Amino acid sequence: MIEPDLPKNESQRLEALKAYNILDTDLDESFDGITKLASQISGMPICLISLLDETRQWFKSHHGLDATETPRELSFCGHAINNQTEFMIVPNAQKDERFFDNPLVTGDPNVIFYGGAPLVSSQGFPLGTLCVIDHKPNSLNPEQISALKLLSNQVIQLLELHKILNLTKAGLHTEKENYKTLFELSPVAFVILGEKGFIDCNNKALELFQIKSRAALIKLHPADISPKTQPSGEDSLSLSNILIEKTMHGTPQQFKWMHQRNNGDHFCCEVSLIKVVLNGMALVQASIRDLSVEIEQQELLKQSEEQFRLITSSATEGIILIDTKGMVTLWNQAAEKIFGYTSEEVMSKDLHSFIMPKRYGEQMKKGFTHFIKSGQGLLIGKTVETEGLHKSGKEFAISISVSAFKLNNEWHAAASIRDIQSQKLEQEKLQKSEEKFRGFTESSSDGIFEINNFGKLTYVNKMMGSFFDYDEKNELLGVHYQEIIAKEDIEKSKIVFNELLKGRKVEGDMTFKRKNNSYFSGSYTLFTSKLEKNINTGFTGRIRDNTDLQKYETIAKELRQFIETANAPIFGIDADGKVNEWNQTSEKITGFKKDEVLGKDLVETYITEDYRDAVKLVLDNALKGKETANYEFPLFTKDGRRVMVLLNSSSRRDADGKIVGVLGVGQDISELDAYRTRTEA
Repeated sequence: MIEPDLPKNESQRLEALKAYNILDTDLDESFDGITKLASQISGMPICLISLLDETRQWFKSHHGLDATETPRELSFCGHAINNQTEFMIVPNAQKDERFFDNPLVTGDPNVIFYGGAPLVSSQGFPLGTLCVIDHKPNSLNPEQISALKLLSNQVIQLLELHKILNLTKAGLHTEKENYKTLFELSPVAFVILGEKGFIDCNNKALELFQIKSRAALIKLHPADISPKTQPSGEDSLSLSNILIEKTMHGTPQQFKWMHQRNNGDHFCCEVSLIKVVLNGMALVQASIRDLSVEIEQQELLKQSEEQFRLITSSATEGIILIDTKGMVTLWNQAAEKIFGYTSEEVMSKDLHSFIMPKRYGEQMKKGFTHFIKSGQGLLIGKTVETEGLHKSGKEFAISISVSAFKLNNEWHAAASIRDIQSQKLEQEKLQKSEEKFRGFTESSSDGIFEINNFGKLTYVNKMMGSFFDYDEKNELLGVHYQEIIAKEDIEKSKIVFNELLKGRKVEGDMTFKRKNNSYFSGSYTLFTSKLEKNINTGFTGRIRDNTDLQKYETIAKELRQFIETANAPIFGIDADGKVNEWNQTSEKITGFKKDEVLGKDLVETYITEDYRDAVKLVLDNALKGKETANYEFPLFTKDGRRVMVLLNSSSRRDADGKIVGVLGVGQDISELDAYRTRTEA
């Protein structure tokens, strides 16, 4: 059992209750008539007018029940007054955690169904309830609830009248003076009707109808301050006479009525009529409440609700509202798409029974029990990622944000939900790609790094640590790029970084500074690797140490110089036999310049016909890796002479060892050949 909480304004509420001097008074047929009528309207065996003081709920009228009071901690009405604008219904107390073990449920009077309308004083304090009770599960339709609310207002009118008459009995003034005092001071518009029309009114009534004097109003009939017909089409004069007559016969009336101010404006009112006896005369007291502001507020509320409906229906996130019992009260279109259930399928169903996998059931139940008491919970005010359950039975990843709000003094919850299954899959792909990238970079012979848009290093591979002489590569993390650039290249690096921020790929050479303040020359390449909201926020770069490359380039340059200036003729061919090397001595002995022979077939163009096959065989062998030494063959010169050359052929290979051509180093032996010819002759 859960005992009812005390209202926040409990001390003022008790003071207002005691001002009526109603507690422990005798039975009153006026009040008993209301409980009897309420019992008939609802079809319930018990109806009570219950008033709550510090320790008990006391019954001013108790139709169908002998008891006159029960302890307050056991009362249903104690819960009802905490939501004074709502009609409280408990369809089956045996299944309600607040009441299932309540002695009033488990024993006499066996309260199973309860429906209660709060009795709210004119000052706004909940004094108790007009409630109906059944011994079995039951329900009330909207028309019955509306009628019971009207009767609860009649109870308040009787309590106000009791307060007036009570002052008379206390001997403070004459009966008439006492009545007039409260009549005038009341914040409610009151008029008194006799057989021919109004006989009295208070200042509030004059203000309401914008009539200057009581004398001016007393001359009128209710129909005179009403339009000719009511919104229902009924004649105001005839209808008002019928209602007054019913009241005079002892049946209180409460209804909505269209009145008319002195300036001709129409306004809707709630009117309550009760029979009173003053100075031995039976009269009708009417209380009139202007509903204009309330109707305007209802219209604004309706507009607000419509705006909320439009917003939630067009939202891309699933928006769900649940009440204090965990039942769905809102399920927007996005929620339908995410979970597969239509709004009609889930409304007024327990959200926890279908939105998440069953393994979370017990945890959610405990958490929600705590939430409805305190408005607090593990999910409240947070965004968490978890698993949702689709109508098809398939689990999928969701992001859920939950907030709490109070409605009629009870905690409700709102949830905003996104389907992040696709996002999760993309994250997994990205993670695998990242791992693959990291694996590649860690094995690279180049320095690989990432920097953010503030110019600070956020990732470096092992080679970066080696290049910059750091024992631990992570020592470089957070270092600004300018700290690893030689002073003379700082300005250049700033220009490069600004180009990078514009989304451009940049590359070039720069001098870098190691941890030990030594320097090395390197080439770099940088490009954008991360974009957030179309802003470059991350960049990836590569650095290659050019120190060894420069050594190789120097050696290659020296070798090239040696070939060009050598005293021996040196020539080269590619794999197709085309000339790709021809030094100065080759030019000298043949008369052909380099630009004349490059790209020409060496054998077909410059070898005498009788030696072409033999020379081609030597060169082909060299292309296969079989080198030849001291091979003699003739070359044609530009002026048609024949020059004898002693050739040593070597295979030419690329960086991977593949044969890509032949390099021939020769010697002009024309004179030796001429001498041998003469000697032989």
